Amino acid sequence: MKRLLLLLIYLIYVNICKAQSRQYVAHATLNGKPKQLFLIDKKDGTKYILDSTRVYITAIGSNGKVKWKTDPHKQSKTQMYRVVRPIIVSFNFERCIYCNILKKKIEGFDKNEEVISITYNNTQFGYVNKKNGAFFYLGQD
Repeated sequence: MKRLLLLLIYLIYVNICKAQSRQYVAHATLNGKPKQLFLIDKKDGTKYILDSTRVYITAIGSNGKVKWKTDPHKQSKTQMYRVVRPIIVSFNFERCIYCNILKKKIEGFDKNEEVISITYNNTQFGYVNKKNGAFFYLGQD
């Protein structure tokens, strides 16, 4: 009887530990990986590269020199939400639609400007400015 009770307690604790270590999955993160790990600006040839850890974005000019490198999540000083260290799961060009909607101007972003839209696996999201790597945090689901 004592062994059975110990086995039962062990199984309960193992399942609790497993549940705490699982990665959060939301509607926007079901695939878990961006469709592409780099984007190329057709206007000036700048290449925007998402590193293999899906944390850093680096802009490399057509001349091969690094323009900027950023960790948008760290730059925005966003508080922890759902996961300890979120990773980028969506990475693409988009028009700055919120630049038109918001009454105040988003510093460093112009209306209808093309930006890099990113979403993290914890459902936080925002825009990265193509010119300087500045990140504008838009929110979370």
